[in-house]
Amino acid sequence: MNSEKILVVEDEWVVADQICRNLKDFGYTYSTASTAEEAVRKAQEERPDLILMDIVLKGEMDGIEAADRITSQFDIPVLFLTAYTNHEYIERAKQTKPFGYLVKPFNEKELYTNIDTCHRQGNGTSRLLGEGAWVGSIRLIGHSGIPFLSSRSLMK
Repeated sequence: MNSEKILVVEDEWVVADQICRNLKDFGYTYSTASTAEEAVRKAQEERPDLILMDIVLKGEMDGIEAADRITSQFDIPVLFLTAYTNHEYIERAKQTKPFGYLVKPFNEKELYTNIDTCHRQGNGTSRLLGEGAWVGSIRLIGHSGIPFLSSRSLMK
């Protein structure tokens, strides 16, 4: 059993439920938030070891803004989980210095590999993520410099 706690920030119940089932199967404890505002509050209250963050969320703030607030205040690594790969989102997301960008739909193995890699980095620049630590399956999206984590190549 892992002692790490993961905050899942996802506003689509079906997607959040599947991610949480996977995390439970992997042995992680987790909590959920369905808005960016709730994610910031829970990050402050719970201090999770990792945040899995959707980008487009209901509410006044999106996942990128929430990630920026969370990483600057609490030094918690963020892995974006999103269906969006357009230039605007990528450029904004990379300003938050995320662990990565896992494109939906992803499979259980991809999710586990990325979480496990973050966990294995140990005591780096944040509680889970060592500086410059990247998964072997990472591809860079265009010239953006943000890691794109997927078993399939969506960008040419």
